[in-house]
Amino acid sequence: MATDGFKYARLGYGQLYRLCRARSSAIFTQGLKLSAALAVLVLFQWLGSLLCQYLWLDLPAPLVGMLLLLALLTLCPTLLVFLDRVSNLLIQHLSLMFIPPSVGAFFLSGAIYQQFPSLLASIVFSTMATILFMAVLIRFLPNATQDKSQ
Repeated sequence: MATDGFKYARLGYGQLYRLCRARSSAIFTQGLKLSAALAVLVLFQWLGSLLCQYLWLDLPAPLVGMLLLLALLTLCPTLLVFLDRVSNLLIQHLSLMFIPPSVGAFFLSGAIYQQFPSLLASIVFSTMATILFMAVLIRFLPNATQDKSQ
């Protein structure tokens, strides 16, 4: 009687094995795609730092790397689909990037109090410049899209 139960229990092993194998390979390839896209982003940041170091540029290295990536994405837009998912993941978890500066500000409060006027001025100036830039951009952007449609 006990052997009848084992006979019926083996009916789905092949199907279960194929389904599990397909699912695990899909997860593995998805992880490889994310890792490769992240490697591309890190590569361009490294290229930016290399370019800044050898050309004696006074620009931040990640900015130069982003400009190089922008140039490549303009020439090859198919790469944008490849980088889309990892970029969205990084943007979704952007708040985690502010934890180290916050901890540093907590432990360096004396130095921050000495530099507070210049910090406040730079924050106010950059906020005002960003608002002004966005206002100009929003003002002229609808005109550009309307011209293309007509």
